[in-house]
Amino acid sequence: GDVYSVTFNGTAASFTYSAGTGKITATVPAGATTGAVSVTSAGGTAVSGTFTVTPSAPTVVLSIHQSA
Repeated sequence: GDVYSVTFNGTAASFTYSAGTGKITATVPAGATTGAVSVTSAGGTAVSGTFTVTPSAPTVVLSIHQSA
């Protein structure tokens, strides 16, 4: 059936669902914390065991200008 929501320890995630394959692809949202992953569909809610969120390294953007 249709998938209505995916959450990481209660924080809503963006996701795509392929009815043909049954595959759910979700992005761990900013602010997510370690805990359960829940998927809610027409058949009810499935809850995983503990999913561990580890902080990622910060993104560094460099802007280099050559002086004349």
